[in-house]
Amino acid sequence: MKLSTKKTWRAAKDGELRRGDEVLPTAVVYTYKAPSPEHPHGLYKARLVVLGNLEKFTPGVPLDVFAPTVSLPAVRYLVAWAAAHGMHIRQVDIT
Repeated sequence: MKLSTKKTWRAAKDGELRRGDEVLPTAVVYTYKAPSPEHPHGLYKARLVVLGNLEKFTPGVPLDVFAPTVSLPAVRYLVAWAAAHGMHIRQVDIT
């Protein structure tokens, strides 16, 4: 189902934005899902995301905090890959 039929967003028309309005930058993220019984050729998906990392700080306006996380399978893969290549892993906390 298209997002436009769900009415989750709409494109701004010429002249619709007021002075001082900000257009949020976006990107399309494409993903490929491996073949499964339901989709024998795999499944391609796309989603539109707002680039929150480009958000500007405005005094007096609270800024939402974004804290990226990593999945446990990704950590397992990283540790296994480093061990297979004779590498060492260090933890670094950045504040």
